[in-house]
Amino acid sequence: MPFRKERFDLNEFYHVYNRGNNKEPIFFESENYDFFLRKFFKYFPLNIAEIHAFCLMPNHYHFLIRIPDETDISNRMKYFGISYAKAINIRYKRTGHLFEGRFRIKRVDSNEYLIHLSRYIHLNPLFAKLVCKAEDWYFSSYQKYLSVIDSRSFSPDTKGKLRESTVSDDIGSYVNTAVILSQFGSSLEYKDFIESFADAKLKEIEESLWR
Repeated sequence: MPFRKERFDLNEFYHVYNRGNNKEPIFFESENYDFFLRKFFKYFPLNIAEIHAFCLMPNHYHFLIRIPDETDISNRMKYFGISYAKAINIRYKRTGHLFEGRFRIKRVDSNEYLIHLSRYIHLNPLFAKLVCKAEDWYFSSYQKYLSVIDSRSFSPDTKGKLRESTVSDDIGSYVNTAVILSQFGSSLEYKDFIESFADAKLKEIEESLWR
């Protein structure tokens, strides 16, 4: 079957996501998350895609992006996915598909959906009971929104929570928080919005993604 290219329009927001084959893990240890992010930023530098939110979960990932310039996003996603899956298969001596299929996308069609989607993305670790507070999950842009990431260096422990370290990438430098935060008075107001989630609204988003 030929590879089908998705259409990405300039200056529009898109939710790009995927999960493991048979809902199995795509990350097997902490360093896999860092490797995945470094590889994603390599294929999608700031001039190719603005990253407005993201969250990496043990068996799936979410990116909320906007496309500022003409580029072939579908091919970049294709080769990014192949590159990561190949590296994981070699490292863990596994065979077969890592991902359920090709990546999925949904166009963000309103400001209301934009902010609700960012909330859904940032709450994923909390709903999965990986952390007690959403901001404790390292592999997410939520810390950047709360200005948790500062001049210190951090690296994740095996559960994805923060622990201080001497070597780390500042993932916050890749995240554009201005657009979403412009719809709130402050980071604290955004935090209040995140924590006042409505189960029905988030369930609606969740059900729409994996149909």
